[in-house]
Amino acid sequence: MPLLDFLSIPAELSGIVMAIRSGERISEENALTLYHSNHLSLLGLLAVAAKRRQSGDYVYFNRNFHIELTNICVNHCRFCSYRRNPGSKDAWECSIDEMVETVRQHTGSSCTEVHMVGGVHPDRNIWFYRDLLVAVKKEAPHLHIKAFTA
Repeated sequence: MPLLDFLSIPAELSGIVMAIRSGERISEENALTLYHSNHLSLLGLLAVAAKRRQSGDYVYFNRNFHIELTNICVNHCRFCSYRRNPGSKDAWECSIDEMVETVRQHTGSSCTEVHMVGGVHPDRNIWFYRDLLVAVKKEAPHLHIKAFTA
């Protein structure tokens, strides 16, 4: 980690940095200390070092496609220009059948993952999302499902 040698490392992080440099697994407490630190460049360098130790200079990619479930959302996140209120002229939502059809369109492709994202719809409960996952897995059991990320 030559670049680390040029950084001014805060004292409260130096022990953690040394542990990572020597290949030791850090504790949960150390992970939280890093999480709460504001030294983003140091965190990036530590992540690269840990990744290189794990898999060298190889990188891995998956092939995925996205399904956007809805833009109707109960949250009002400051950063989001995507969300709409129910009944808004720009609001939309996909049914389970529509989402399964999107999965079907990728059958036979080299995709390995479906990534499903969207708003937190006020009228959809846990059973809707369970039914969605079951339907997608039934249509394409080989696909990894990554879902419900912000």
